[in-house]
Amino acid sequence: MAFVRASSQHWLKRNIIDTFPPQLLSMAYGSAVFAQDGPSAQGSMVDFVFVVEDPVRWHTQNMKENQSHYSLLCRNLGPRRISHIANFGAGVYYNTLVNHRSGTLIKYGVVSTSALQMDLEQWTSLYLAGWPCCVVIFDHEIVQTGRLHKPVLHWHEDGCDKLIKAQQRNLDAALTTALLLSPQVFTDYDVYMNLCGLSYGGDFRMIIGENKNKVKNIVTAQMDSLELLFRDSWERLRPGFLMKTQAGTWQRDTDPKFISEVLMELPENLKRNIALLLEQQYKTERPQPEGNNGWGFRKLGEESLTVQHNIVGQSLSNIVRRSSIRQSMVGLLSAGPVKSALYSGAKLQKMISSF
Repeated sequence: MAFVRASSQHWLKRNIIDTFPPQLLSMAYGSAVFAQDGPSAQGSMVDFVFVVEDPVRWHTQNMKENQSHYSLLCRNLGPRRISHIANFGAGVYYNTLVNHRSGTLIKYGVVSTSALQMDLEQWTSLYLAGWPCCVVIFDHEIVQTGRLHKPVLHWHEDGCDKLIKAQQRNLDAALTTALLLSPQVFTDYDVYMNLCGLSYGGDFRMIIGENKNKVKNIVTAQMDSLELLFRDSWERLRPGFLMKTQAGTWQRDTDPKFISEVLMELPENLKRNIALLLEQQYKTERPQPEGNNGWGFRKLGEESLTVQHNIVGQSLSNIVRRSSIRQSMVGLLSAGPVKSALYSGAKLQKMISSF
């Protein structure tokens, strides 16, 4: 398995996570935590997300304990205003390029439980919902489990049941969407490439500022972790969706009625974006996915796989593009001009090295 060693997990929790105000859920992710193909991530910044019930209260305490982590502007704005600013983006406020007392360079984001739950269930931004694979610590016992759509380590306290259930729905929706984006015959590798790419299509940072091979590097190094993460979701798929071929590949059902029913089960915000494109495609009254009018989705089910891929893929890209632009604007404000320039420069260097 490609999970981080247990000793490293406990070190991160004891020496970094526990030095901050209490969180309901904590996650560590990225190439500095999980192995990826490509250049070594040794010495890279470690990324965290802290999920809290009340971001204003959390930032108030954290500003008292770790004031230097915040830009001068955000210190002057105060906890309430920066929490409102975070909601303009994907609901996450980040402090980046923080030289932590442990000697580790870190970046950490803070998000409310309500914002995370909404993204997991409805794909409002696909910013947090689009990550997967983790290890959770229950009462100091490390258990392998899954969340989001890309490799993540996480620790949580009591009271996370609603987030765990929301994550199960998120994983099921991600797998279904990845299958809808697959050709009629495909391999496991094809599915996981689609899965890990869901939250990158449309992200303007993939054009300038990210490793061009990011998705491939994740999948190649994390296949075992991804298979474990989505194991239950495979078992919960609609009966008849997939059939194993003699060559060991998968073949999926393309019956129009079946596909239209699958489309109607997608997360609400994705369905809304699909409905908008269908309105443009068919020049008709916009279908209402939450109601009884499924005409557009039945029509899409009758189209070729190429048309289905284009509509679903473009709908995902529209969600990701909006949230990535808005979140980057929030990041410029939260980091300040100097850290923003340094962070962007490091991202550009990674992008150039991937060519």
